[in-house]
Amino acid sequence: MELVMDFFCLYIFSSHFSQITLLKDVHL
Repeated sequence: MELVMDFFCLYIFSSHFSQITLLKDVHL
């Protein structure tokens, strides 16, 4: 169960990170 939570957190972090990078690219 803990592994699933870690994977979920990683997935959320990855999606947020890509959104931030995309936003930066658009801003630049």
